[in-house]
Amino acid sequence: MMVKTNISEVTDIDDDSRKFKQEDITSPDTDLSSAENYRLSEGDILFARTGASVGKSYIYKASDGLVYYAGFLIRAKIKKDYNPEFVFQITLTNDYEKFIKITSMRSWTTWS
Repeated sequence: MMVKTNISEVTDIDDDSRKFKQEDITSPDTDLSSAENYRLSEGDILFARTGASVGKSYIYKASDGLVYYAGFLIRAKIKKDYNPEFVFQITLTNDYEKFIKITSMRSWTTWS
């Protein structure tokens, strides 16, 4: 049975396996018919865009159930010419981790 679910926090993605956690699922008590543009499709990749988890990624698989993502996550829809699993695997590499650390550093300006 497919369950309506919602990735409401980055913590719904397991840190080690990068799989969707099936326990403590958030299912909003609301009509989701107007949220279809937030419904995930096979091969969609989500990225955390803020906070300590910036760059954390997850690839949606239909076996995860009916999942809607929260607006503070970034969804990448991979073109049909490319393999989403390959793209996702790149996000698990040390080079990707270094890229995220470098590009997500905050710059501070001292005002005199």
